[in-house]
Amino acid sequence: MKPVATLVAITLLVLAGLFGPGPVPSAAAAPAQVAPADGPLRLDLTEMSPRMVSVGGPQDLVVAGTLTNTGDVPIRDLGIRVQRGNPLETEGELRDALDGTARSDAITPQFLPLAGELAPGDSVPVRLTLPLRGAPETSLALNTTGVHELLVNVNGAPGDGARARLAAVRVLLPVLSLPPDPAVPDDVPAATTGGATPFSLLMPITDTPRRLATVPGESTLLTDDDLAASFAPDGRLGGLVGTLARYASAGSRVRQATCLAIDPELVQTAALMRSPNGYQVRGADGAPIPGTGAAAAGEWLDQLAAAARGGCVIALPYADADIVALTRAGMADLADRAITDGRTVLQNILQTPVVPNVTWPVEARSTKRRSPWRRRPAGGHCCCRRMPSSKTGPPSTRGCTRSRAGSAPSSRC
Repeated sequence: MKPVATLVAITLLVLAGLFGPGPVPSAAAAPAQVAPADGPLRLDLTEMSPRMVSVGGPQDLVVAGTLTNTGDVPIRDLGIRVQRGNPLETEGELRDALDGTARSDAITPQFLPLAGELAPGDSVPVRLTLPLRGAPETSLALNTTGVHELLVNVNGAPGDGARARLAAVRVLLPVLSLPPDPAVPDDVPAATTGGATPFSLLMPITDTPRRLATVPGESTLLTDDDLAASFAPDGRLGGLVGTLARYASAGSRVRQATCLAIDPELVQTAALMRSPNGYQVRGADGAPIPGTGAAAAGEWLDQLAAAARGGCVIALPYADADIVALTRAGMADLADRAITDGRTVLQNILQTPVVPNVTWPVEARSTKRRSPWRRRPAGGHCCCRRMPSSKTGPPSTRGCTRSRAGSAPSSRC
């Protein structure tokens, strides 16, 4: 998946963590940075509450989970704390937070000791309750709204070694408004977010093209049968659409803010896989063999169509073609067809309108070179652009380029 697409997919999973308290599964936890994989401890979070902070919500943060000694020596002098960074203000800072490289030491409360020694292979439940506001030594000391990165930090001393950080999990905590300060409980802060920024979230649904050329009348032939597993409910594409159906159902506010960016080639391949003629895949010896994913492809396509119906849908260039490279190579007409034909294919199969005048080039790159897909009203575009990390340069202030002819769904992507 392209880097920008990856960031957007991750952001949707972050938003999935806002739906309420409860378990913190890896797909919806927003974290997702666990301390060194070769460390002697592993921390698995199973609960975090609240998932977002507001004036009328809980006044304490509760995290719980299991700590496991994966090393070969006992761990002593164990302690745990939750510390936080300053609010994230740019996309670059968000990238750093998701990469696990952002600073999270603006507030560092005292460690809470964990009793006993943890032998190799043993596990122990951990639970920590920490006030959201108060003194920085004993609370998160929240004093402003925004998205804060939290670090659940476990220290210990392995064997005869010195005490050090041995496990950690990073989580993003949105603060919409501040709860009362325990020092002045009667002073209730105003319930304000400080001005929310409207946005549209692009959710990419794409995969590597696998169809091979065949003569007319022959069955669809794929390079392999990996899509059969991916379309299943527990597969990558099946899980992606299933999550959308659960957490962004039709008519919900999350769905209204979400725009599906779908590769028409993938949808067309799923339709061909479920067709009465079936499909074949190239076997180990190169000879075609029957595919096994017709049912999974059909169920996935039906679920995607239901999720797309009535909401924002844009078509990626057919087969996620690099339209900038095609244009620079003098094949602008082919680039134009990848966009316009792709929209037609997607709209016909899903039976739902596709937003016109919008496209999402590979790596979110555009070109100033004039081409049919830039100058025609039918090919106007909203071109989404990558924002650099805060470590590589200042973030761009423009997330979307609106064409003169087209009307993009938003001035930002």
